Amino acid sequence: GDKLRFVHERLRWMAYERLNPDKRAELHRLAAQAIESSCSDAQALEVQYSVLAHHWGLARVSGKAVECLEKAGETALNQGAYARGQGFFSRLLELSADRSWRGAGVKDLLCRARWERKLAECCLGLGKLAESKKHLETALSLLGYPFPRGKCSTMVGLWLQIARQSCHLSCPSLFLGRCRRSRAGMEEASIASNRLLAVVSFNHQLAPMPLRVRDHAVRL
Repeated sequence: GDKLRFVHERLRWMAYERLNPDKRAELHRLAAQAIESSCSDAQALEVQYSVLAHHWGLARVSGKAVECLEKAGETALNQGAYARGQGFFSRLLELSADRSWRGAGVKDLLCRARWERKLAECCLGLGKLAESKKHLETALSLLGYPFPRGKCSTMVGLWLQIARQSCHLSCPSLFLGRCRRSRAGMEEASIASNRLLAVVSFNHQLAPMPLRVRDHAVRL
């Protein structure tokens, strides 16, 4: 046949380790390209995202690696494979702290907030409510909507928002068009807030939601 295999995994590992780093990266790039070429449609490609992320990462093509890793996480989340999805999104967040990957777009706060939110959804699917709540709070903080902590801060925030909304209703012309936050960021914050409400509802807790997120969502 036209296929070769190692009789023992140790032999394969030794041969791999002896490769020149540049040659190794080139082989991973060729492997990723071959896998992409062999996929006849989007459904076939969807199955290979995790493998592609592995090869593109070792090929030092960080942009493609991040793209495939996120798609692998989304596929796992949509299929209910929450443990796999948790691994993919956790890996993305690890990369966001790696300076060598900053050029791949992982520094973008909206991306990091989205990964935190999707990681929270995976944790929720696994029944890890405390972890899910923590990741959702982190997502909202990244987007500029920190979660109130304690009854005092919740009440202060509530009264500030009541005053804010009263001003909006009485003098709307003073506020129209002055929001500096992006529409995508507000939409992501709205989704994260709804997920957080679900998590705290499961815990039978009162949810001190960031009311200004809902205010922005209503005005979208």
